[in-house]
Parts: sequence; C-alpha cells; structure tokens
Amino acid sequence: MTHTISDESLLAEIEYLIRQMPPSSQLLSEDENTLEWCGRARAVSGLLDAQYRFHLQLAIDNLHGQATLLQDPIGVRKLLMAARHHLRMRTVGPLSLAVGSGMVFQYFDSLSDIIKEAKSDILFVDPFLDKEFVSKYLGFVGNSTRVRLLSRKYINTLVPSVEQYVAQHGLAVEVRSSNDLHDRYVFIDGSSCYQSGASFKDGGIKPTVLTQIVDPFPAVLKTYEDLWQGSNIKYPIP
Repeated sequence: MTHTISDESLLAEIEYLIRQMPPSSQLLSEDENTLEWCGRARAVSGLLDAQYRFHLQLAIDNLHGQATLLQDPIGVRKLLMAARHHLRMRTVGPLSLAVGSGMVFQYFDSLSDIIKEAKSDILFVDPFLDKEFVSKYLGFVGNSTRVRLLSRKYINTLVPSVEQYVAQHGLAVEVRSSNDLHDRYVFIDGSSCYQSGASFKDGGIKPTVLTQIVDPFPAVLKTYEDLWQGSNIKYPIP
C-alpha cells in the first residue's frame, strides 16, 4: 500500500527538523537524541523531490561515516532550508507578516522564532540597534551560534550592553559599524534572510512588515557581507 503526504505536512516536518536540529558539534556525536534526529531527518528526506532527496540523504549518512572530511553539519542544514523554501513556494509562499500598530508581541514572537532557527551564525543589520535590542532578543540565540551586529547610530549604548551580556552568558558576539545602512535585515546561517520594515527594537509600535527575502537573497547577502567585511570600525567584545 502506497502512502502519500501532502506538501503542507512535509513542510511542517522540515520546519520541525530545522527547529530541533542539534548544534553542529553535537550533530557529529552519537548520543541517542542526535541519532533520533538523524533517523527522522533521513526518513523525511525520502519524501522530498529527487533534487533534494539524494543530496540530503548522502549528507546525513556522512555525518557518522568513516570519512571525516565529508562530515558537513552546515551542509545538512542548508539542504533542509533549501527544501523548506522550495516547499513554501509550492504551498504558503514566503513568510510575510503584516503587523498592525501596537502589535508589539506579535512582532516580538515572530522575530524570536526566526532567531531560534540560527545554529551557526546570525547577522543583524539595523542602523538603530541599541541596548534594548540586546535585552529583548539575544536570549533567543543558541550558545553555539555566532552573533554579528552591524549598526550605526546607538553604538555607544549598544557596545556596553553587549559586553555585559557576553560577560554573563558567554555568547560569541561581534559589533561593527557602517555609515551605509538604511534597511533592516536578519540573516540566518547564510541561508535565509528576513527584512523588517521597522527597526528590530521598535517592531509593532507602528504598522510594519516582516518579510522573507527569496529571489534577490544571494545579492542581498553579498551586499551586507561585503559591508561587514569592509567595515573598519570594529568593536571586539571580550
């Protein structure tokens, strides 16, 4: 008997796997929870289109194979995210959230869920990041995830707040400044991107949108990675 699964259900499975994916270092271990996740991911991958199925199954199998050079946890995550974007295009479309005036919790809840997806690297681009942003959102970043903050206006309050947060929580954070900033973006593991109409610290105070960037994603990512690399105003956090 042949059983089928809808694209919507398959999308839900992929999103679950991305949310529950162990950190990269843990993914190479053979503890029970990691093996359980790998088994579920291997099963789900068999339901994907051929363009993702073979590569994802191979990447998962290589995690605990003999050839250590083929072990690529980040590659597994990127394949899962690519499959998710493909399924979203076929079903609900890119994430796009319209937030009404005063809906600060709706914005906060949606952005915190996006932040939790990051496993290795998260880059915030926003000229108006400040100490309030630190207290509201850095707590949702996993301990194994590197945080990069590219900002401008409130650097004098942002950096001391980040320093105190790092001293208490041990998160890896780097702050840089650029004068060429206007829009607000958050980049997740170099694989996905979301644009905010409002500054991250102010989302929901006034009407705004939170939108996933899909087609122009590679160009947008390159633009802000270049700005990050080219910034000569750096604030290393101890």
